[in-house]
Amino acid sequence: MILSLLLVAQLDVHTCNHDLEMGNITRELQGPSSYRNLKSTEWKSIRIKVDYNYIDRTKDDARTCTWVGQIVTFQGVRYTCKREHILTYSKILAIKGTLNNVKSYLERLLTVIPFNYNINYVDFRSRYGYETNFGKQSAYGADIVLAVLSRPRQDDDATLASAAGLSEERVYHRPVFGVVFLNPMAVPDTAQDENSKDSRFFYTCVHETIRKKEE
Repeated sequence: MILSLLLVAQLDVHTCNHDLEMGNITRELQGPSSYRNLKSTEWKSIRIKVDYNYIDRTKDDARTCTWVGQIVTFQGVRYTCKREHILTYSKILAIKGTLNNVKSYLERLLTVIPFNYNINYVDFRSRYGYETNFGKQSAYGADIVLAVLSRPRQDDDATLASAAGLSEERVYHRPVFGVVFLNPMAVPDTAQDENSKDSRFFYTCVHETIRKKEE
């Protein structure tokens, strides 16, 4: 089953367990309008960069719960941040450990035509307005960049994670930048991998990262 996904690995708007209202997304195109012929291009293991700056408080986007009583709006819902909306140190370590395992897992399985250009960050705009605040940023030396973000949810929302592809390379239309929204209340306290007894969070992250675009 995983192999069919690898052939067409594309980030797309996706939700698990609830109906996240992403709206229609027009992906920004990046890179030159043409480069080496597909047949003469060497395919290599994908290089995935996972940006944790917005969950470990290296950067503040003013949309992540960091203190009790803070007001945060996500998907048109205004939240007053509670303790359970704030990522603990153990949960931050669990996120990094799990997603590093996802990264290693996918880099063993996926091959792509390398993208040797800067990848620009793209803000995500839903029907309610902008849900991210990246400013002007770029990364180099990766084939895809995933910005990981924490967003509050309703108490009865069982969503673990949701993702959206926001930018693709211009020639073959492979996604090069996307966002992953995590539910802080659903994040486990320990890292997971494919062999963990409870690997739901790991495989949810895999699923969100490589989900096949539906017709």
